[in-house]
Amino acid sequence: MPDIDDIIMDRAGHIQAYKDSDISLHESILMMSNYSMMYQEITNVFPLKNILIVNGKTLVEDPLSEIKKVEQFLSSPSFFSKDHFVYPEEKNGFPCFNLGEDAHCMDERKGRPHPPLAEETIQFLRQLFQPMVDQFQMQTGIIFTL
Repeated sequence: MPDIDDIIMDRAGHIQAYKDSDISLHESILMMSNYSMMYQEITNVFPLKNILIVNGKTLVEDPLSEIKKVEQFLSSPSFFSKDHFVYPEEKNGFPCFNLGEDAHCMDERKGRPHPPLAEETIQFLRQLFQPMVDQFQMQTGIIFTL
């Protein structure tokens, strides 16, 4: 596999992202990170009243408040409490769900360290994504920081 900086900067040549598609890995990474485009496509199909955006950062840092938003959105009776969430040290800061006798944790693929990126790549990504982040904020009111 080529260096991640070369993939992001499109210097690695065409690497097929999916078996049955001509989309490159470079294109796939960028498309899957364009939340404003995805939001626009979803809102073209579904009314806003049927859409809830779960903030992943808040879900990790304060899962109860985010789960309460889901319960409210679904008009579900309130079920979850702070006792349903535990933070084992070995889980890289991700909460586990305590549902009775066992805590159910995300598998080991979550919370992996990200590979280091060259400063050139970081600057490229910031320039590329800032307009998308700004657009997503205008669409949803959700603030991301790069």
